[in-house]
Amino acid sequence: MSRQQKNDPRSKESEKQLQADYLRERIYSGITLLGVSAGLLANTAYISASYALTTIVSAALGIGLASIFAELVSYRVIHDRAIPRREFLHHLRTHRAFLVAAAPSLIFIPAAALSIMTLRTALVIDIVLGVFSLFVILIRSAVTPKNTLASITVSIGIQAIIAALVIGLKIVK
Repeated sequence: MSRQQKNDPRSKESEKQLQADYLRERIYSGITLLGVSAGLLANTAYISASYALTTIVSAALGIGLASIFAELVSYRVIHDRAIPRREFLHHLRTHRAFLVAAAPSLIFIPAAALSIMTLRTALVIDIVLGVFSLFVILIRSAVTPKNTLASITVSIGIQAIIAALVIGLKIVK
C-alpha cells in the first residue's frame, strides 16, 4: 500500500470494514466451534480423537464454504452479475477466520491422537481457549472512551450471557 493510499480516508474505512468483517466471521465461527467442541466433550467416552478431529475439520470447512457460497449467491441475486474479483478476494480474506477459530482444535486434538494427552483434556483446553478468545473480544467491544466501569461491566455481562445462550443452543442441536 502506498503512502497516499494509507492517508486516504476511504482506504482506512475499507481496512476497518475488512477488520470488522473478519471479526464477525471469527466470532460466528468461534461460537459454532465451541458448541461442536462442547458436544464432543460430552461424548468423549464414545468417540476417538480421529472422530473428533474429523468433526471439527468438517464443521470448520462447512462454516467457511457456506459463508463464501452465501456471499457469491447473494451478490449475484442482488446485483444480477458475478461478484467482482476484488470483492471476492475481500470475502476470501474475511472468511478465513474459521481457520483461526479452529486452530486450538487442530493443535490439541491431534495431540490426543498421538497420546500426548487424553481427548477429554484436549477438548477442555480447546473450549477454555475458545471461551477466553471470545471473552477478550467481548471486553474489547465494551471498552470505549465513553463507557464507565459500570456500563462496561454490564455490557460484558449481557454479551457473555447471550454468547452462552447461543453456544447452549448449538450444543442442544
